[in-house]
Amino acid sequence: LLTERSTTGASDWSQNEQKLLETALKCVSKDLPGQERWEQIARCVPGKTPAECLARYRSIVQMVRAKKTV
Repeated sequence: LLTERSTTGASDWSQNEQKLLETALKCVSKDLPGQERWEQIARCVPGKTPAECLARYRSIVQMVRAKKTV
């Protein structure tokens, strides 16, 4: 699994950035329109764009789903 790195930069995250993303996902309202929500989430993670945050989120969701099917 470690050799299957995403080319979107989704794997280039520090532990601190990951924690900031997780906190933002919990705190930012799911009722916001998609782009606006990801912009707010990205503001909570310095150095990351909304697209990078979304890519990381999707990567995590895929990993969780893959572990559930094992």
